[in-house]
Amino acid sequence: MPAKMRAAIFVEPGRIVLDEKPIPEIGPLDALIRITTTTICGTDIHIMKGEYPVEPGLTIGHEPVGVIEKLGSMVKGYEEGQRVIAGAIMPSGHSNASLYGFHSQCGAGTAHGWKALGGWRIGNTQDGAQADYLLVPDAMANLAPIPDLGPLNPYIEWWNRLLSQNPRPTRKDLRFQDLVGWHARLTLCHVLEDGSDMVAHIVGEDVKALFKSVVNDRHLDFTKGTRLRDLIDVDSEAQRQHLAKITLIPSIAISKGELNLVNDRKIAIASLDFPLMPAPDETPYVLSLYDFEAPLFTTRGL
Repeated sequence: MPAKMRAAIFVEPGRIVLDEKPIPEIGPLDALIRITTTTICGTDIHIMKGEYPVEPGLTIGHEPVGVIEKLGSMVKGYEEGQRVIAGAIMPSGHSNASLYGFHSQCGAGTAHGWKALGGWRIGNTQDGAQADYLLVPDAMANLAPIPDLGPLNPYIEWWNRLLSQNPRPTRKDLRFQDLVGWHARLTLCHVLEDGSDMVAHIVGEDVKALFKSVVNDRHLDFTKGTRLRDLIDVDSEAQRQHLAKITLIPSIAISKGELNLVNDRKIAIASLDFPLMPAPDETPYVLSLYDFEAPLFTTRGL
């Protein structure tokens, strides 16, 4: 492991720089995670503007996802190499405030165990997550494992590569040659301007075959674009809310369950929806990967 890492460092109001810092040393109850994903919060903007005071030299960021690089000697229940997520609030787990459930007011080390906003440490009073590595204090109280997505991992990795090229990808960022072997189970649909439905733009052969076999009382001409409502009996307001959720923020939506079809039949289906932001003069698109036979999901709870 290198001795130093990159970090987004607050210098003064209006100035945050990308510079190097030493990789943190961990204590027996801590964990060091290698950051794979983090975000910019509105609070980080307030810090940059000087509206929320922090010490110069602080690494900002408090929304980390990553892989455990090192574990303290007393940390149990986790292992190095495990994918984890951590919250912005990182209480000690043993202060009076923590034990009463007021984690954000954790006052570990004070006489009474309470401190205003004491539980918000990373990106506030301790170096934060916008760096290559993050020290997570009191790791057993502050880490949560991310389920292994098994067969889904290649698709998640492809999406992350796409986001690294453009954090708000559009349809024009798609390179279908990267999706060799997936085409049969893919659809690319554009969202109507009022957000009420999707219309098929590209439909994989497996998807066509499935819906032509189960929705057999309707003529489906995929070459002209089939609307979702031609296939699925769905409440319009629920559909609008679902489309708004997956198109407002470019994050993957994972679905598994039964679909009610227009002919009162049901099919078990699993899907990953990859929302694509609208390019100029376009509505948003959604790229979906479907699984109809063997379950894609191997982890309970998904």
